[in-house]
Order: sequence, then structure tokens, then C-alpha cells
Amino acid sequence: MLSRIHCPITGATDCRDLVRVPYDQGFLGTWSRKRGWIEELAGQDFAIRYSPVIDFYFQQNVLEDSEEASRRERLAGKLAKEPVKKAYSLAELSHKAEDALLIRLLHPGKDHPKVFDFGMATGEWLLLAKGYGAEVWGTDLDPRAIEASQAHGIHFTTLEDAPDGFFDFINADQVFEHLPEPLRIGQILAQKLAPGGILKLTTPGDPEIQPKLERLGRGGYDDLKVFEREFFPLAPLSHVNLYTASSLRELGTQLGLTPYQIPLRMSYGAMTGFFSARQLNRNLIHPWKRHLAQGTWQFFVKG
Repeated sequence: MLSRIHCPITGATDCRDLVRVPYDQGFLGTWSRKRGWIEELAGQDFAIRYSPVIDFYFQQNVLEDSEEASRRERLAGKLAKEPVKKAYSLAELSHKAEDALLIRLLHPGKDHPKVFDFGMATGEWLLLAKGYGAEVWGTDLDPRAIEASQAHGIHFTTLEDAPDGFFDFINADQVFEHLPEPLRIGQILAQKLAPGGILKLTTPGDPEIQPKLERLGRGGYDDLKVFEREFFPLAPLSHVNLYTASSLRELGTQLGLTPYQIPLRMSYGAMTGFFSARQLNRNLIHPWKRHLAQGTWQFFVKG
């Protein structure tokens, strides 16, 4: 296991130790056994630390490269058995289409803005961007990503091999919560942006995490299902970082990028949910939320 004592965004040494629960005892022992990790996690804790300056929570103990490689192999074997096509709801596809429209609005003078999806899965987001005229690139650990790229004309690449200074828009949607080294990976992504390029960072958030951590510290959880549901934003060994708007903005600043506020008119112009009363209501509220950028949905511009 890799032990992260200092803040993985700023390197600050004044981080607080909030809670520690053994992985090989109680309901977490059940969790470890279900995943076949009980021997590897013996003597290790689910340990949460907090950086108060940037309002950032993170797991201290994360998988080392060899352990992560083993986990990915098991995951790849499972995913390889699943079909490439996935049934998305109309609402999910509508939300993805909003980004595709937003890219066009952000770069009105470019016929084919260059787009990179860091964590493309099976490529639905990129297909919508392609449908609006973007040149699309992507990468993912999911073995189905290569097959999807070949089938749909997506440029598949590794992060390191993606061209520097090239992309007008980089999408990192629900990725940075998984990264033991968010600063290092973010620095590589920033290098891939063209001048004036936009980076979108979105992660799970949880404004109620503090009372949950206090309850966990008191031994208040004994039901694994309840714990997994309430701690999804800090899921053990998976969601190893829990950001707030403040900590995401600090990460962008550390990358040498400038926080970017989507203009309200542009945010409204990208709405696509006109197929139900619920979505119509969302069309009124969501643009304001994205414009105000008060949550874990942040944009940054290079240069």
C-alpha cells in the first residue's frame, strides 16, 4: 500500500487525521473478503485525512502500482465479458449532448475543435461531440474503449502519447476522484491543452461527509450496504479523493490554469432537455448552477 501523509494537491504537511477503521475487522472485513483482498489489507486502515486550507478529503492508504495493476486486470477481465453497447437513458444522453453543444459555443471559430476524453469508457460522450463536428480522441483503462474507438472513428491513445498543446477541450468527468497522484496526472493533461483550451473537471461531491465521518469514528456503522451507499463519494480504494469546489479550483491553479466561469447565456444555450416536465425544470436551474460553479463541476482555461 502507498501511504499519502501529505496533501496530494498542494503537498501541505498540516493535514488532519480524521478517522481510521481496520480493513480486516467488522463490516470492512466483510467488504475486504468479498473482494478477495483480506490478506492484502491485513493490518491496513481505511484512513481519511483532511487538508483544511483547500477543504479536501483524501484516503491515506491507496494501492501501489503493482496492486493497482492486479486490480485492473481483474476489472478488465470482468469488463471484457460485457457488451460494448450500453443502454443509456434519454436524460443521460441529453446531459452528454450539452457538453457537445458547449464545445461548439466555446470555440465558434473552429470548424473541428479537437476534443480529448480522459476516461472515455465506451465513447458515448465522444460520439456526441463528433456528431457536432469535433475531432475526437480518447483513452480509458476499460478494454472495451479500444474496440469502441475502432468501431466509431475515435482516435484512441494513451495519456502520455496524446499530442501536447493540441486540444481545445479536455473532458475529465468522474476520473480525478480515483487518482492517487491527481497533481501529476493533471499536469500531463494541462500540457495537452492548446492555448485557450478548456479543461472540465467533475467529481462526486458530498457536503454531508463530515457527520458521516464522525459517525464512522464512533463505530456507528455496522451494515455494509448502508456504509457503501453513504460513503460512495469516498469508496474505499476507489474514490480515494473527495473534492469540494475550493479544492478543485486549487487543483486547477496548481496546474497553471485559470478557473473559467461559463457565461450564463452560453450555459442556457447548451440545454437539450426538452422531452419531459422534469427536464424542462432542470433546464431552468442547471445553467445557473454550472455558471455559478459552486460545486464539483469546474472549468479551467489555459493561457
